[in-house]
Amino acid sequence: MVECCGAKTRSGAPCKAKRMANGRCRMHGGKSTGAPKTPGSIYSKYLTPEEQRVSAALKLGSIDDELRLTRIRLMRALALENKIDEDDPDSELQIESKTIEPQLIGGMVDTEINEEGDEVEVSIVRRQYRRRDYSGLIDRLTARIANLESQRAMLMNSSMDTERKQLELDRLRKDKAAGVVHNVIVVPHCTSVDDWEKAAQIQQSGLADNDV
Repeated sequence: MVECCGAKTRSGAPCKAKRMANGRCRMHGGKSTGAPKTPGSIYSKYLTPEEQRVSAALKLGSIDDELRLTRIRLMRALALENKIDEDDPDSELQIESKTIEPQLIGGMVDTEINEEGDEVEVSIVRRQYRRRDYSGLIDRLTARIANLESQRAMLMNSSMDTERKQLELDRLRKDKAAGVVHNVIVVPHCTSVDDWEKAAQIQQSGLADNDV
């Protein structure tokens, strides 16, 4: 029985290619034989220990998690857009800017005495609010989902093509090992009935010679 590689493909199915002595097929590279001789990614030294553990456990080659998260965010945005808070109509407001400036009276800066007995300037905090743009957020999330779906389809097609090529390569290797020869007949280019008849005679003559 042929032992398969078993590595997970992008579609999630195990690789069915014949594995080498190191436990993996040629495509998946085999098992690690030790620590790398060169340092890892330049980004790894800027990660915290917790981030490094999470990074090592992250699944690559798939955007399913990102797609699920974006759909959840879209669901939240739709729920908030449809929510009406009658007790607090300003609950949908968010701060856009905040400035602190001195209070002026008659063109002069107003002052007051603080608890320590010092004279300090009286400041005014000005805040500018705006309503949350749920429509824009929903549009962006919808476009993001469409983009992720397109990328997911491309990844799945690429994975299927790779698996088909691997299976075809394995089949050719088995046929070669078994001594199976695939006859390839070249189809001539003909433009008339006479040409087709001549081509057929040539083909038949060639096959007869091969039989001999």
